[in-house]
Amino acid sequence: MTPTTRSGGRTATLPARAQGDGILIVDADQKIVHVNAPLQDLLCVDEEELPGADALFAVEKHLFPLLEEGGSGEEVIALLRGEPRPSPVILSVRAPGTGVRRLSVTSSTIDTVTPAIRLLVFHDTGEAGGAETPSVPGEFPPIFFVQDRDLRYSWFCTTGEPEPPPDLAAGSTDADLFCPGDAARLTELKRRALETGEMVREEVLLTVNGVTHTFDTTLVAVKDGRGKATGVMGTLLDVTARQRAIEALVKSRRQLATLLSNLPGMAYQCRADSKWTMEFVSEGAERITGYPPDDLIGNRRVAYGDLIHPGDRVRVAEEVAAGLDEKRPFQTTYRLVTASGEEKWVWEQGRGIPGSADGIVRVEGYINDITDRIRVQIALAESEARFRNIFEEAGIGILLTDTRGRIVKANPAFQQILGYSADELQEMTVAGITYPDDLEASRKCLVELVAGKRERYRLQKRYVTRSGEVVWARLTVTALRDTDGTVRYTLGMMEDITARKQAEEELAESEERFRSIFNTSHAVMLIIDPETGAIVDANPAASAYYGHPHEVLVTMRIDEINTLTQEEILQKIRRAEAGDEWHFSFRHRLADGRIRDVDVFSGRVIIHGRVLLHSIVHDVTERRQAEEQFRALLDAMPDAAMLIDRDGSILALNEMMAGRFEKSVGELIGACTYDLVPPELAAKRQVLVEQAFASGRPLRLVDEQAGMILESIFFPIPGSRGDVGRLAIISRDITRQQDLERARKEAFSQIEQNIEQFAILADHIRQPLQVILGMACLIEDDKVAAILRGEVDRINGYIRQLDQGWIESRKIREFLRRHEMV
Repeated sequence: MTPTTRSGGRTATLPARAQGDGILIVDADQKIVHVNAPLQDLLCVDEEELPGADALFAVEKHLFPLLEEGGSGEEVIALLRGEPRPSPVILSVRAPGTGVRRLSVTSSTIDTVTPAIRLLVFHDTGEAGGAETPSVPGEFPPIFFVQDRDLRYSWFCTTGEPEPPPDLAAGSTDADLFCPGDAARLTELKRRALETGEMVREEVLLTVNGVTHTFDTTLVAVKDGRGKATGVMGTLLDVTARQRAIEALVKSRRQLATLLSNLPGMAYQCRADSKWTMEFVSEGAERITGYPPDDLIGNRRVAYGDLIHPGDRVRVAEEVAAGLDEKRPFQTTYRLVTASGEEKWVWEQGRGIPGSADGIVRVEGYINDITDRIRVQIALAESEARFRNIFEEAGIGILLTDTRGRIVKANPAFQQILGYSADELQEMTVAGITYPDDLEASRKCLVELVAGKRERYRLQKRYVTRSGEVVWARLTVTALRDTDGTVRYTLGMMEDITARKQAEEELAESEERFRSIFNTSHAVMLIIDPETGAIVDANPAASAYYGHPHEVLVTMRIDEINTLTQEEILQKIRRAEAGDEWHFSFRHRLADGRIRDVDVFSGRVIIHGRVLLHSIVHDVTERRQAEEQFRALLDAMPDAAMLIDRDGSILALNEMMAGRFEKSVGELIGACTYDLVPPELAAKRQVLVEQAFASGRPLRLVDEQAGMILESIFFPIPGSRGDVGRLAIISRDITRQQDLERARKEAFSQIEQNIEQFAILADHIRQPLQVILGMACLIEDDKVAAILRGEVDRINGYIRQLDQGWIESRKIREFLRRHEMV
């Protein structure tokens, strides 16, 4: 019958028949807890030598040397490590005093104690190559059990026939199974093991079903991590009779042929040569290679070695050679090229057959087609790689949990969002990181998912990070089912939407603030649909300005107010919506028919998810009229004039000023005046402009530009609040005036020089005249003397006239100087 394990009321099939004599128990650290006497005898060790030793080292040291040549104990090592292996593991061992014995090794895990322990049973099936020794009728198979501190059975394992006592169940005691005397003896031994912590071993007589059996009883205390005994673990081996029946293993050629023909793969025997020359192949050869057996035997049509894929031949030859050299079975996987040219994946296991000279002359083995399995493995590996890449690299959090909400694995993005490490999250539950107010909704969705009421669910919920912050997440959870449809795990995709939630809240607050400003502002405001031009909303100031009640205004389109055509208005709306332009000048029609000039400032707003235009309207009719009057005044001025702001931008100018820059008025409106003159002059003018704005007083500048001498006066213009916001510049060409003034100055200078020269000349003339007059007095000729005196008087008269003219011109010059005309 199939042996079973009963644990906590559960029944599970054991991996193999546990009918052996040798028992090895190891803990989670692979340290030996217990070795019973038969195994000690087999390994030739003392009772105290192995407990506490490293199990892997002990097996390699004591078991491996007993193995028959070509045998391998690696499978036993794999069982100790808990690796999945075909069970039972069959070993040929040279047992002391009995020759070569055939052992069947099975393994099972006892998980009712913490930490879990592993049990290995070495069952002697008889002489190697002979028939297996059968169990003696009526003899109990080995019983392995674990009891808690109250000596209640928590786990037991038994195999073979007959069945164990029917009262042996989880929670039962020895008093439930045996007569009082037997139960008392067992209890005394188990108490001793609990109290001393030492192994207790005795042969005990027990009566079962009215028949007395002798049991080899071994008891070991089970201890927790602090060394405290928490229960007892033991074995009961029925040693009433040591004989075991030998079960004949007879295989006739017919049975063997039937078996081989029904195998899906190909059994073979070949020579140990490079061509794998086949001597025997089963009927499965054609299914594997596409060639019938006769084509392969003796390489009649094709050598099997030539069917191996060229890319695999060297590796396969090396793997087979290694197995043959080490006299152990070999396993290898490779590709075959079949008769049709198809590539197949095959798995092969074989071993060498020694000849008379103890060399390997033949190989026997089995080859199976695993193409479908390899394809599945490749697809699975690719799928796992894709999933692993997505899991590790995804920008959103991914969480794998069991059906109770315990976290199995979390990807780096999830760890980063919540601030926990992977190890910390694996010790937590989803409930432990969920915001308390969202626990019930989250739990309800999980329960419905596990119950099969839904395949997935989506939820917006809050999580609490390691630092205590709350994050919002959009969660999508899907059920992961096994082959029978049972939900085993859940896979959650978590997107952090905290920023979006905050933005939504801020948007709601912003919309509320906007609504408050919109309704209470004294500025005229309109909300317009950019698609249709419809007026979606208007504030009270707009109703008062346009003269339409609010309920009427919101039924109108903007083209019913704006004097432009509908197409022109839509073009302006599209520019405002795109952000290309935000300031517009329009003419709007009021309810009473009046047309008003307005400046409109428009920009995009999002209200309740809709993209709309928010327009603020300023009535600039009076300002436009004033500007027109100012422009008329500018145009009427004989001098060049313009109006600028603090940045130097031209607000208005007349034709004469535009002519100075050789551009039209339209081209210059909005231009920066500093960009229109050379850099050195621009810097000088900018300093004066800033001084005029700062002082609030007019400033004068005379400079030369393009061959002209210009006199510019900078007049600051106060605004309505008294601050200077604009500056009028009046520029006059004084080139001719400067030329005339220069000529006048030069003439006056020349006259002055001439007068000075006349004064000097008069002095120079008077002196010679005085000499002539003196000499005339000395002349005896009175007539000649009278003539000379008359000429001297006449010349003195001329000189006196020059002196009088010099005096008059000097008076005139002083007068001009006093009146700043020179």
